[in-house]
Amino acid sequence: MAGKETAASPAWTPEKVRSMGEFMGRWTDEPVESGEFVDAAGLAAPEH
Repeated sequence: MAGKETAASPAWTPEKVRSMGEFMGRWTDEPVESGEFVDAAGLAAPEH
């Protein structure tokens, strides 16, 4: 995802990055639209 090709992974094209962003946006919106979304804050460690 850094835009550099390696032996293990080809570089992402702008279209693939855009497609992933669109998918993640839809995936994130689903719980909000269905009323299941509760909070976006991270949880603190147990000692806090």
